[in-house]
Amino acid sequence: MEYLSRILACATEKMQFNYHPLCKQMMLTHLMFADDLLMFCKGNAHSMVLLLRAFSAFSNASGLKMNPQKSCAYFNGVQSGLKQEILSISGFLEGTLPFKYLGVPITAGRLKIKDCASVIKRVDAICRNFLWEGGVEYNKAPLLSWQKVCSPKKEGGLGLKWSETWNIATVGKLACWHWRKVCQVRDIVKQGFLNDGNVGSYTVKGCYNWLRGRNDEVTWYKSVWCTLAAPKHAFIAWLVSQQALRMKDRLYVYKVVDDNLCCLCAMAIESHTHVFQDCPYTLQVMNLVTTSLGASFSSGNVLQQIKRRRWSSLRKKVTSAAIIAVWYYVWIQRNEAWVHHRLVCPSLVARQIATSLHNRFHTCCNKPIPSRDRLWLSKVRLM
Repeated sequence: MEYLSRILACATEKMQFNYHPLCKQMMLTHLMFADDLLMFCKGNAHSMVLLLRAFSAFSNASGLKMNPQKSCAYFNGVQSGLKQEILSISGFLEGTLPFKYLGVPITAGRLKIKDCASVIKRVDAICRNFLWEGGVEYNKAPLLSWQKVCSPKKEGGLGLKWSETWNIATVGKLACWHWRKVCQVRDIVKQGFLNDGNVGSYTVKGCYNWLRGRNDEVTWYKSVWCTLAAPKHAFIAWLVSQQALRMKDRLYVYKVVDDNLCCLCAMAIESHTHVFQDCPYTLQVMNLVTTSLGASFSSGNVLQQIKRRRWSSLRKKVTSAAIIAVWYYVWIQRNEAWVHHRLVCPSLVARQIATSLHNRFHTCCNKPIPSRDRLWLSKVRLM
């Protein structure tokens, strides 16, 4: 594509070539993304011929051809006779404005708010689909609402930005209160700022927080998002803490599955509490891992128990990361047992967790370690 840019640049040096009136100052002839190409010139036959010759030279060198049946020429303010001449030379179809390029409307005038609304919603949709599926499309019901996901971590979310709401807050920052077209945005944000006594100290962040609404802080967010936990482990732990995973107790209610028994032990109804706290398989893995770290816990929420221990900050982080890894690997084994009907013994799972924790610790812990912690780390074989 660099070669195409150079050829088009050479074409503009010809006396017969005329830039598009709005592209002359930037000397802009084309825009490219992947296999999409937009070329710009003044509405005359000479300029069009030069662009086509340049692309023909590129095609002969690269083997990449354009499909005239899928290519369009767009005009604005060009006489009908000249239009027909250009269409005859190029073999293109005549397109109509506006059209979309990479999701953005291309119009003959300035973009309006309604033209960009769909783009903002599409950005949110792509982010949401990538989070739950890892791709652009996602046809299932999400595990948590996008509003919940976009809450700060201390309120139980992931701290992502909600584009639609952030856009309103940003427009409010740029808005002059005397502009008629931004009065609607002003009216939206005015109520909240009057109630909170923030008039005269507008910030995008403050407005965004008011627009999205505030939730109660959760007690587990620091434990789940500790720096020593692998991101994929922390993500599953976040879903566990939200009780958002698709467990069989819920699926059975909606008649998605034929039974609601735990895939790991087949002794109780499969729920978040059972799988991650009470299941015999989970308890075996948990005991092996915590014993190797020189710790023991009673039944219940282990992360909360770690917070109450009189340990150093580093020891709490390491132990929390280990518990989060247990949840992650137990969830993997649960899915293996359900889909493939196979289950790895707890000792092998505990060994995988130990290896993962060791690698993560040596990757992330680059600060000086106090002597007391060094002694404990040596005992648990993390040093």
